[in-house]
Amino acid sequence: MAAERLDEPSLARYANDLGLSIVETEFPSQPFIVFAKTESLRASLAEIQRWSRKFVCDKGRLILLTDIELDDDEFKAIDCLVQLPDLPSRAEVIHGCVASSRSADVLLVLTDSTKSTNRRISDYAELRRSIKGIDLPAEYNDPS
Repeated sequence: MAAERLDEPSLARYANDLGLSIVETEFPSQPFIVFAKTESLRASLAEIQRWSRKFVCDKGRLILLTDIELDDDEFKAIDCLVQLPDLPSRAEVIHGCVASSRSADVLLVLTDSTKSTNRRISDYAELRRSIKGIDLPAEYNDPS
């Protein structure tokens, strides 16, 4: 299901217009994953949720994985909110969220670069590692 969503020609261009990046997946069993740093967003959170919701398949969920502070009224279109912790357990949460997501789901990852910067690996790179099934070496979890 997720692979079909990636075939739409204007999808990447429109995502880019909103300030989002589609995290390419090679496996149709993966969820549809969209990533953005909050400072690069060019649309409201409500508009981004509406756009993301269009790609949730039957029996799927819109999952927001974020480290930004949200008011209750800002995530009404979200089925599941997962708050990203500070380092060092951040990588584990990213891997766990990708692993527990289904192909019908949309995983929307919004991070604040001031909170997510790990000098060894970025949240985006962590998503890519998780999709490919690459375990995170223990030394990446150590913020020192």
